[in-house]
Amino acid sequence: MREIKFRVKDINGKWHVFGIFAEVLRAAVVQPGTLGQYTGVKDRNGVEVCEGDVVASIFPSGKICSIGDVQFDCGVFGIEWTHCKKNKSMLGGWGQMHNLRRLDDDFIDNIEVIGNIHDNPELLEVEK
Repeated sequence: MREIKFRVKDINGKWHVFGIFAEVLRAAVVQPGTLGQYTGVKDRNGVEVCEGDVVASIFPSGKICSIGDVQFDCGVFGIEWTHCKKNKSMLGGWGQMHNLRRLDDDFIDNIEVIGNIHDNPELLEVEK
């Protein structure tokens, strides 16, 4: 079973990780929009992957294949790759159009967290 936990950034720039019944939010004033849930999977280095993380798909040679951000949409956690953001061409189980590659697919061993959308938005600039 997946551990339910979240992370949020406070107004001083510090990240907090907490469970469902956390006391941490009582003591911290949070930055709006920074709350993200842990997805239940870890990247190839054992780093917990959270909603809002920026991840890279890495070739076995170590070269970056693609970069995207982790989102929750259409009932699943997935990665929306930067080169596909304008093209919502994937069809979900209920007919919804989306762009997410599910995180529980077999490619998670090639994924590495390289930042997050709040601290490193420049990482999501469209690949050329």
